[in-house]
Amino acid sequence: RLPVWMAAYGPRALALAGQKADGFILQLADPYLTEWMVKAVRRAAEEAGRDPAAVTVCVAAPAYVGDDL
Repeated sequence: RLPVWMAAYGPRALALAGQKADGFILQLADPYLTEWMVKAVRRAAEEAGRDPAAVTVCVAAPAYVGDDL
């Protein structure tokens, strides 16, 4: 069995990720929105009878590195 990962942003996609996916991918750098989205995914998992802690979360945020930005 291969794990299924899902990227999501909108409320319905976040709910689907919580209901079905093994992992949730989010590319976002805003801490407030990240917290809200992760909670939405975990809440959907719990409402679907799944362990919300079993949904792995991957947050990727852009970063600039250098001396002259």
